[in-house]
Amino acid sequence: MEFAGYTITYVSPFQEQHPNKVTRGARLTVTRGDRFLATMKPGVNFFGGGATGVSTPDVLNRPGGDLYITILAFDSESATLTLDTSPLVSLLWLGGLTVAAGGLWSMTARRKERKPVSERRTADV
Repeated sequence: MEFAGYTITYVSPFQEQHPNKVTRGARLTVTRGDRFLATMKPGVNFFGGGATGVSTPDVLNRPGGDLYITILAFDSESATLTLDTSPLVSLLWLGGLTVAAGGLWSMTARRKERKPVSERRTADV
C-alpha cells in the first residue's frame, strides 16, 4: 500500500516468545521510491494466558517526520493496520534542546557584581 510517500509491503506474520509475554505481529518493509528504509514489526503483546493483547506500534524515525504503524488485526494472509505520520517531530526535540541550553547558559553566565548603594552615583534633577 502507499501512504504519505512511503510504500509499505506486508511480508509475513511473526511470533516471538519472551520470558513474560508472547508477541504476535506483522513483518513489513518500508520503501520510498526505489530506496529501502526499514523492516518494521508492529505487534500485539499477550501477557500470561490472557486472550486480550496490548498493541505496540513500531516507529520509523526520520528527520522529516516519524511514521507510526500499529497493528489492529492479522492472520497468515493479511493484516489490518493503522498508519500515522507526524511531520516536524524533530522541531520538538530541537525546542527541548534549546530550552536546556538556555538553562545551562543561565546557570553558568557570570553576573555583574553590584556596587553598594553608597558607591552609586546619583543624578541631580
